[in-house]
Amino acid sequence: MSNITKLDESEIMGFTKMHSYGGTGSKAKEALDAYSSGLKAICADGFGADDESTAHEVINALQCKMEMIAKNMEDVDLMIDCLFEVIENEILEKEAQVAQTVLGG
Repeated sequence: MSNITKLDESEIMGFTKMHSYGGTGSKAKEALDAYSSGLKAICADGFGADDESTAHEVINALQCKMEMIAKNMEDVDLMIDCLFEVIENEILEKEAQVAQTVLGG
């Protein structure tokens, strides 16, 4: 990810918070949980209890990673919303205050 090099103020101020889309992170979490459950079922039903094949190991590892990612999806919405609040409140408002001071207003 690269550094922010410019801000479009109207886009920043018009940004609709992620949580107002009905919890985009929650929806992603539900989809990832469903996928993870499917992988878990494949491991449980498709392989014997003592199966040590590479395929079993790979599917099991993928299922664990999907579970881990799903646990963080709701926090992603919050993180993005907070980032936009910081940009609005701590960068753009400060910039406006500095401009007013410099312009003598």
